[in-house]
Amino acid sequence: MLFRAFALQSFISKLLLTWLCVLLSWPSHAQSAPPRTRWWGQVVTATGQPLAGVSVWVPGTTFSTSTNAEGQFLLPDLPPGAARLRFEAPTFLAVEVALRDTTRLPLQVRLHSTRPPLRARRPGAAAVSRGDSSE
Repeated sequence: MLFRAFALQSFISKLLLTWLCVLLSWPSHAQSAPPRTRWWGQVVTATGQPLAGVSVWVPGTTFSTSTNAEGQFLLPDLPPGAARLRFEAPTFLAVEVALRDTTRLPLQVRLHSTRPPLRARRPGAAAVSRGDSSE
């Protein structure tokens, strides 16, 4: 009887030790996950003024953000590797930028307006009213 108890205890000890070794050698999810990438920068007008509210996203994914009041954006936790970022804002031409692991950060992206530039009126020039057919 004593021998059976000793044999059972020895078997359980070996079994526990084996499971402990298996669990310790098992790769954890955090260790095997690929590194993530962060892209950040600023969006400005053609004249260098910051643009707030610009939509920034990675086409074909759900990764997106928009620029803050200083035109700055941050896309954290993106999958590694090459990517493309798309920038869109009302009254501006959309821009798509190819990114590589060697792309310098922070990015600075210039958006060009679709509106024609405003011309300053000459001093003393008469204002022209449009659509006035009273003559």
